[in-house]
Amino acid sequence: MSLLRSLLSLLVLTLRYSTAQKVYECENSSSDVCVLVGVEHTPNDEEPIILPEELQFVEMVNGNIPKIDEDFYNEFGEPPTNFTVTNCNVEQLFVSPQFVHLNATGNKLKTVTINGKVSYNRLKMLIVSRNQLRRLPNIKDLAQLEHLDVSRNIIDFIDLNVFQRLTNLKVLNLEGNRINSLDGPFRLGKLTELRLNSNELQEISFDSWNLSNLAIFDLSLNLLMYLNGDDLREPFPRLRYLGLPGNQWNCRALPKLLATLQERSVRFFGDVTRCGKNWTTVQGLCCQDSYVNWVTLHSQWEIRKLERRIQTLNDTLLADLAKVKDEQGTQIAKLEQQIEEQEGLMVNMKRHLMSMEGLIEDLIEELYLREVESVKSSKDEVQKDAEEKAPKTKLVY
Repeated sequence: MSLLRSLLSLLVLTLRYSTAQKVYECENSSSDVCVLVGVEHTPNDEEPIILPEELQFVEMVNGNIPKIDEDFYNEFGEPPTNFTVTNCNVEQLFVSPQFVHLNATGNKLKTVTINGKVSYNRLKMLIVSRNQLRRLPNIKDLAQLEHLDVSRNIIDFIDLNVFQRLTNLKVLNLEGNRINSLDGPFRLGKLTELRLNSNELQEISFDSWNLSNLAIFDLSLNLLMYLNGDDLREPFPRLRYLGLPGNQWNCRALPKLLATLQERSVRFFGDVTRCGKNWTTVQGLCCQDSYVNWVTLHSQWEIRKLERRIQTLNDTLLADLAKVKDEQGTQIAKLEQQIEEQEGLMVNMKRHLMSMEGLIEDLIEELYLREVESVKSSKDEVQKDAEEKAPKTKLVY
């Protein structure tokens, strides 16, 4: 009877445990990668979830996890080193410092959190494509990052300074956003592939770019009308492929660009679709043949280049002026310090002179008193001598 009661109690506890928690197991236990299908955990869920522990490679697919924060990874015991989460409706994602590879493709990401107070010295690959990001994550300190993919989001502006410390970056994919402006210097010595296709760029300047190992550069499907081939020589000395189709090229400017590319053995491909009405082709690339448009465009381009050069000269002059001011300020500070030291010396000298003046006055007074005493003594001695030498008169009464 007691044994039966014990079994019933154990059964009740087991049922209670199973209904209070969601337990997920790897779909393919024979593989090194643990695939977890259909994991659900929303902020309104009161019951916890149980995930497999001590895993290095985890792939979560087709679930519903709006928020993945730092505590979420504690369910694995230790965060995995390679983590993939796709089609799980993730809106907020915390990037663990333990990650080597992170792939969060095809979610609803609006926020990607990177802890700026810790070191991410392991992360080499970050993929957050096909999400709803309006700006780049805080990637500026991911010094070991080699592959960054933020394609198919809704980013409209890129400050290129954010890549300044990513000296190991080799692949950068910004495809399929709404980028209409790029600003700042861009110098990455290891970058070999850059994709800016399917954006909204109308112009692009390479004056402050230096991508010495870039081989693949895709600018297709933008709104570009003009590129100067000579402007591509210095920033991209090892360029091997340039994506050009799907832009609004001007037919009068295009031949010179293509000739420059052919001279350097840089490959390019023509448009695969038919050109629009009133468009023509140059070596397979669709373009618009408008002399007025060409003159206006070329003039505007040259004016903008001149403006950028003037701005660069202005910035240089301002920097030189600031340097001179700093140098003059240093000299002025030294002079002020010398004047202050001289004033201090003068105060000390004045104090010393006043002290000397007091000593001199005391000395004069002492000498005067001595002289008076000496004169008085002399008078007394003279009077005494006179009295001694005077004849003594005897009075008779």
